[in-house]
Amino acid sequence: MKTNETGRSMIEMLGVLAIIGVLSVGGIAGYSKAMNVYRVNKSVDQLMQIVASTRSLFAGHKLYTSLTKSNKPNMDLIKKAHLVPDDMINGNTIENVYGGEVLLNKANKGSRTDKAFSVYFAMIPQSSCIELATKEWGQGKTSGLYSISINGTVVHQADATDDKKNPVGIAKAATNCNSATDNKILWVFY
Repeated sequence: MKTNETGRSMIEMLGVLAIIGVLSVGGIAGYSKAMNVYRVNKSVDQLMQIVASTRSLFAGHKLYTSLTKSNKPNMDLIKKAHLVPDDMINGNTIENVYGGEVLLNKANKGSRTDKAFSVYFAMIPQSSCIELATKEWGQGKTSGLYSISINGTVVHQADATDDKKNPVGIAKAATNCNSATDNKILWVFY
């Protein structure tokens, strides 16, 4: 008696597994890139919401003195005035989309004490740091951007005479965004 059994050979199964492996690697790379784009866009949204809320709250004031200049910002003010999006508040800390610390403080605009405010983001991966530093934040006095610092180095500051807000160059951003996972950016707005 003869029986004919049909099925896949071991070589055919290895071929299918190899194809699945190649597709998985491509899918993981695509997912990683998509998550980076999402996080950069989310960071920009978070920053712009903080800037808009802070400007709105202090619109009738000439100074940002209510924002403390310390290691920890005034969480009561930040929570009650909704200066940061709710999804950024984690107990008594503010966190960005990367899980890094966010600080909102009063700042100086040149020699003008407390005429500006700063927003600090920590734990920014290198590729995201470069993208965030080189974003076009607007031109002229309407953008309100005074300076950008990366890892403690001022990489852009508005010229005192004409206040042009040119973005940080890619080479300068790449040089200063020198940590693989923990870059710190400080924006000063007025």
